[in-house]
Amino acid sequence: MSADLLLIAMELLERGDATGALAVLERARPASEDDSNLHLLLGRCHETREDWPRAEIAYRRSLELRPDAAVCLFHCVVLDRLGRDAESIAGLHRALEIDPDYEEAHYNLGHLAQRGGDLDAAAARFRRAIELDPDYAEAHASLGRLLLQRALQAPHAVTDPDWQRAHDHLTRAAALDPHDTHVRDSLAAMAVVVERSR
Repeated sequence: MSADLLLIAMELLERGDATGALAVLERARPASEDDSNLHLLLGRCHETREDWPRAEIAYRRSLELRPDAAVCLFHCVVLDRLGRDAESIAGLHRALEIDPDYEEAHYNLGHLAQRGGDLDAAAARFRRAIELDPDYAEAHASLGRLLLQRALQAPHAVTDPDWQRAHDHLTRAAALDPHDTHVRDSLAAMAVVVERSR
């Protein structure tokens, strides 16, 4: 019975009905309190509703019951929303302890490093994510924008080695995700800078 309720809740959540899914999960809760999937789904529902404190509690309970790299990532996204960066970083490292090749964890650590001003660490994390998944459009885009930022700080941006690497990663990102307007805007801005430098 409780497994059926979890499946129903999952289907409701996939349809975008987080409120309905929560109601079903509350019915399943007494028989499934020690089921990590129940808490994972509760976390997803609360996250969908942007109820960050409840999502954090649910993901933490799911991880207590069964450590999982993907659930660590969900938890870390919520911790980030709550402004708990140190815990988010620790959680991403926990995800990498569970699965050292989890590209999403490397990618998210890259963003946290970049936000903290450590561009070298951020670039290394984005590169590692790309090594693990060469078709990871967001990682190519993030690395390309970071390299572009560094190149633009150089006296002669267009001749800086980061410039070409930025262009290569942004071009790859655009090929992988042609709908990413931020990537297209970055490439267009680069073209303007090249034109003006002639």
